Amino acid sequence: MTATRIHGIAKSCCCCHGDLVYKIKPLNVADSKKLFFKRIFGSEEKCPSTVKQASEDILRKCDGLPLVINAISGLLALHRESKEEWKRVKCSVAFSQGKSSGTDAMKYILSLSYFDLPLHLRSCLLYLTMFPEDYKIQVQRLVHRWISEGFIRGEHGEDLVELGETYFHELVNRSLIQPVGIEYDGKASHCRVHDTILDFLISKATEENFCAFLGSHSKQDRRIHRVSLMGNEEQGSVEKLDLSHARTLGAFRYDGHKYFPTLLDSSPLRVLDVYCYAVGNHHVKYIGRLSQLRYLNISFSDVSELPSEIGDLEYLETLDAGWLVLSELPDSVC
Repeated sequence: MTATRIHGIAKSCCCCHGDLVYKIKPLNVADSKKLFFKRIFGSEEKCPSTVKQASEDILRKCDGLPLVINAISGLLALHRESKEEWKRVKCSVAFSQGKSSGTDAMKYILSLSYFDLPLHLRSCLLYLTMFPEDYKIQVQRLVHRWISEGFIRGEHGEDLVELGETYFHELVNRSLIQPVGIEYDGKASHCRVHDTILDFLISKATEENFCAFLGSHSKQDRRIHRVSLMGNEEQGSVEKLDLSHARTLGAFRYDGHKYFPTLLDSSPLRVLDVYCYAVGNHHVKYIGRLSQLRYLNISFSDVSELPSEIGDLEYLETLDAGWLVLSELPDSVC
């Protein structure tokens, strides 16, 4: 089964025996209410009378679109009793209906949720653009990368990992990321980002020069702070990468990555996350020069030996080296 928003792609996936395209219909009124009120109050019966009329107006303008209902209910769940907030959202949703297309309206509604976030959570959310579309992101990996970037700042000896998990669950509660792999304790081991939300985040990340995208979104005339190589980049674009100001470098390609930038001039790098079997020992030969490195993940690479200079990385907090290829660590790690 293939799911797509483009009718032409759906048609091309059909076999020669006939048109098997099923157009999913919007939620009906009853199901829309169930989804909306369950997220905010637990049930429609628990909705206060002070916001009842506003809720009906908002739902009517959501047109039965689950992603829109989730985004708005995630926002309103934080302001259950505030009539002013419900009125603001109602007016904003009404304004979005005047956009030229459904996509424009959706982006406007998502922007309400985005700008309602405190600044530290905006950075954590934008950081999800560093992972490929539909990628299952390990929560522990994500939280440790947030910490290495300096997005999580505890007070009075707070545990940064626990605080990072709190940030993660707040984004889940706002319906901005999707939990995956719920374990026995009710916590998710992984998460995903809906492709529509990811498109919105990529546009914001590009606008704010949060990270660079080597492709249609690329703007090589600006300083690169963060970049992820998805495996479809041209050799020239990778070779021309100026990582002299980069804080994060990631690579995602299980079947090998033809090109990987040199790390010689990457001293500000804080995060190096490599999921790429084509990255070998020669790529990490000078890793000791990355004096600011805090997070190193080479668990899915072809690195079988780390140089003794890794002991010079006094700020290194996380080392994920796996066990498939790397059999031992140099004594300098101690």
